[in-house]
Amino acid sequence: AGDANSQYYNVNMKQNNTAANLGLEGAFNTGFISHTVGLRADYLKNQIDAQAGQGTKPVTFPTNLYNPSSGGAMPVGTPEVLPTADNEYVSYTLTDQMSMLDDKLQLILGLRYQDMNVDSTSHSRNYTTDVITSTNTKYSEDKVSPSLGIVIKPFGENLSFYASYVEGLSKADSVTSTADVNEGKLFKPYETKQYEVGTKYQAGSWLNSLALYQIEKPTLITTALATAVNGNTQITEDGGESRSRGIEWSFSGNLTEDLSLLGSMAYIDAEYTKGSTSTTDISGNTIYGVPDFTASLGLDYAVPVVDGLNVNARANYVSEQYLDSLNTYKLPDYTILDVGARYKTKLGGVNTTFLANVDNVTNKKYWEGVFNSYYATVGGARTYKLGVTFDF
Repeated sequence: AGDANSQYYNVNMKQNNTAANLGLEGAFNTGFISHTVGLRADYLKNQIDAQAGQGTKPVTFPTNLYNPSSGGAMPVGTPEVLPTADNEYVSYTLTDQMSMLDDKLQLILGLRYQDMNVDSTSHSRNYTTDVITSTNTKYSEDKVSPSLGIVIKPFGENLSFYASYVEGLSKADSVTSTADVNEGKLFKPYETKQYEVGTKYQAGSWLNSLALYQIEKPTLITTALATAVNGNTQITEDGGESRSRGIEWSFSGNLTEDLSLLGSMAYIDAEYTKGSTSTTDISGNTIYGVPDFTASLGLDYAVPVVDGLNVNARANYVSEQYLDSLNTYKLPDYTILDVGARYKTKLGGVNTTFLANVDNVTNKKYWEGVFNSYYATVGGARTYKLGVTFDF
């Protein structure tokens, strides 16, 4: 019948990120093997202050999808913010790219040390008593992760085959359900594994690359309680597993002297290999927020009568994606068209590039993606961008 409940509330958040990186690279030979050694350090400080719960007390009213109500009122005031996250991430990466047999064989070995220091606090508000309840989680985790890559060029420089394996740490999810024993808990980092094989082929101006990959990542798993604990009916813990497997093809080249083409297509099979919600086994379900097919196609034209001027257009397609882990609801697919131009010149002897872009030029209304479960994000409206870069 279309009957629904609607609500307004104001939210507030402040976020500050500080990032830095430093890298060094050197080359030397040991016999018939040439080495390119790289050392990189990365640093990220992430600080977030956010409101408790939904923010201001929600203003609710009934409505209907086919006959929307004009009732309701916007809430007054801006909710106070409380410290929510104070996280610090540091990593050091050492790689050695070894080339031999006139570069027909390359071996890339790497080690990455990651250190995660997380201080996370969730805040919930009882709007009846106006009492705020806070849950804090702190942990410090580190890991040395290996990486391995091999590149083979058996038939010359134009064709290469490669394979790689990479491990790493990624921040885990937190529990958001108010019915969960572990509401607000942030779990320790996930240890991820990625495998990839592929090939690249160059023919004149045309470059084609084809890659097959698999990413394995732990997830959380939720179990219903036979007897409620302090009003909580479920518990979320470690133990879930997910797997993303896909194939991607990308290509670029010149159609004419002034017109170039670039594009890509990707198919992704992402599923929960082991998981459950409070009452349902979701093993085998598609991971929400992951479209199974994406594609892009772009054209870039160098305007012959104006030296340094290029105009371009690009179409991006994203297929349907699930809104929830039960695979009950889907967001529709969409195609977005972007156009732009760039002009390269010299100002005072400095190479300068002026950029102008219009994203979503048709102002299409669409759902862009998903965060958490059952939360969809609205796609960006037509957006105008201007920029300039200087190369010293």
